[in-house]
Amino acid sequence: MLQQQELILCGDETAYPAMMRMLKALPDGARVQVLAHSTTGARDYPFDLPEGVAFSWIGDEFVAQAAALFDATPGTYIWAATENEQIRTLRAHLNGREKGHSTLTAYWHRSATTG
Repeated sequence: MLQQQELILCGDETAYPAMMRMLKALPDGARVQVLAHSTTGARDYPFDLPEGVAFSWIGDEFVAQAAALFDATPGTYIWAATENEQIRTLRAHLNGREKGHSTLTAYWHRSATTG
């Protein structure tokens, strides 16, 4: 995945450390779009962005914006990590990407955290 030249990274606060590790390991010249979902409104995570990375903080409209980006970029590798139901919704927007051309992971389940 890290050898991809076009990449979308998106996730919530639980995914920020993994997203940062991937950004540090990008190949030269990679074109990357990052959607960072902030459920609390905080925008203070210290993302150290390589040159050329397009970065957006996203609030409640995270799933809709990520889905629209997936739909608009059929050849781009997608990595996403967030809440289980959000991942289920985003999977519907993979648009027939080849196997191995996306990684979507549920980092947590809402029912497990809301008690």
